[in-house]
Amino acid sequence: MAANAATMYRYTGPEWAYELTSWSNEGALGSQTSVTALYVVSSGVLVAGTAAGGRIYRSTNTGDTWTDIGRLGSATAVPAIAGNGAVVVAGTDEGKIYRSADSGATWGAGAALASATNVASIIYVGDSTFLAGTGANGKIYRSTDDGVSWSEAADLTEASVDELHYYAATTYGSPPRLWGTRARRWRWLGRWRFTPPPVGNAQ
Repeated sequence: MAANAATMYRYTGPEWAYELTSWSNEGALGSQTSVTALYVVSSGVLVAGTAAGGRIYRSTNTGDTWTDIGRLGSATAVPAIAGNGAVVVAGTDEGKIYRSADSGATWGAGAALASATNVASIIYVGDSTFLAGTGANGKIYRSTDDGVSWSEAADLTEASVDELHYYAATTYGSPPRLWGTRARRWRWLGRWRFTPPPVGNAQ
């Protein structure tokens, strides 16, 4: 699935291909100008975040059709979406994280991240733990209760944490590692500056 100017395209070619050349236009998502985040919740269920409008769209048929779930608070963009089973969390450009417990069908009130003005990235790292990277203040926030509550975990003193990637500890003794982009450049973010989830549950 790909998106451009709030129009969804679906790959219709073979499962394994060197070049993905077969795409079908699945239509525009309302009056939104772009799709800023796309997350696969489960088989056939997808959730998309948009701009300018800060709306959530949901598909239950692998992208054939989409339902406008609504705007998240006063957001104008939804840059990041991640999940753990039926729990889906979405970060917005108003510095809040919204949570759904039913695969994106309904959403609760947003949790404001202290001093954050934009949630640029979110990942799930296992054991009900999410990490969120923010723009403007370059911090990482952490939730250990499946996105219900959040607290500051690290201050990277950077302009923005645009992406986050987590690599679990291995059976060969390699510790958990966290990589991300700072101001659009890939950099090593160092070892965890807070206690990681148990190795056996990390993903």
